[in-house]
Amino acid sequence: MSGTFANVGATRFTDATITRRSTLVRELRAIRAQGFAPNLEERYVGVSGLAAPVLDAGGRARAAVGIRGPAARLDAPRMELLAPLVT
Repeated sequence: MSGTFANVGATRFTDATITRRSTLVRELRAIRAQGFAPNLEERYVGVSGLAAPVLDAGGRARAAVGIRGPAARLDAPRMELLAPLVT
């Protein structure tokens, strides 16, 4: 993971963009535990979303499904309600 993060870099798109490796590692652990990845205005101000992997019978990720919308309507509590629809 460190090689990947080092090669990609950490461009800040918004104030919420993850740019520190330690924060990314923490976020990836949380994503694995909860089964979906939230995005609270990390790429675009005013846009939030969440995504989850589509797993095959062996548990390997083969695709992903996600939703996004206006951050005013798709905040963290709303994502918790919607997460079961994509996981």
